[in-house]
Amino acid sequence: MNIQEAIRHCDEKTDCTKCGQQHKQLGQWLRELLTYRATQSDERMTNNTTQWIPVSERMPRPDECKKGKGEFIVCTDMGEQFSCGFDALSNGYDNPMWMCNHVVVAWMPLPEPYKEGK
Repeated sequence: MNIQEAIRHCDEKTDCTKCGQQHKQLGQWLRELLTYRATQSDERMTNNTTQWIPVSERMPRPDECKKGKGEFIVCTDMGEQFSCGFDALSNGYDNPMWMCNHVVVAWMPLPEPYKEGK
């Protein structure tokens, strides 16, 4: 279960008479955690200290997909690292997915392109 699924679960259980309030509170905390992580990710990018982002934490956001034309550096469950596309829309029917035949466990944005003289 990832954070998004946990939030959905909490939202579905808020009407439970035994633990609805706990689910509501947990859902709020998980949303705050997502916001915090997104802020931390933005700060990592601003400081040029890009780090691996586990797919269990989050997938690329639409603004990140636009930056690198949907390409990211990925790390697989076998430890391989390479550039891979991410389909945020996945033809509008399926869940967003990586465009490679590997199990992606972490990713990071591509670095800025090389510029002569810098």
